[in-house]
Amino acid sequence: MSIAKAFASSRLRRVEFEKFKADLELLLTVFTSQMLARWMGKDKGNFSKRVNGVRPVTAEFLGDFYRNLEPVIARVRQGATRYQIEKEMDVRPKEEADSLIRIRVEIFELRGGMSQVRVILDEHDVAIRKHDTTINEQDVAIKQLQEAVFGPKGPRERQPA
Repeated sequence: MSIAKAFASSRLRRVEFEKFKADLELLLTVFTSQMLARWMGKDKGNFSKRVNGVRPVTAEFLGDFYRNLEPVIARVRQGATRYQIEKEMDVRPKEEADSLIRIRVEIFELRGGMSQVRVILDEHDVAIRKHDTTINEQDVAIKQLQEAVFGPKGPRERQPA
């Protein structure tokens, strides 16, 4: 499988993307993309879309890639056989996969909470701007009133008696 069509998201540094491409090419000489996707906990279609250039490779995808496949990359470079690596990767306990799913759900919920906070902050920002405008308008009205009552020089200070 060639990854010539893969492209980085706009926020991903070129150096990181080039390292990813080299590491992925190395892994694809030994394993199928389906196996790599499974080890990453990704759907094969999602994985395939990223490496075939349908969707960009994002920093989040890169994080998942290295978090899950760094040990595999190291073992391939050490010269371990495909069978040894597959055996090591398949031994990963089910609890680890379950905890990853829980963490992803928590992240999703936190992102939703952050969105709600942003909406509230935007509403407060609008209210603050309205109050600021009202204060400025009242300041102008006070100055106009003072000028109408006291003239352009403003009120005179009283002399103590």
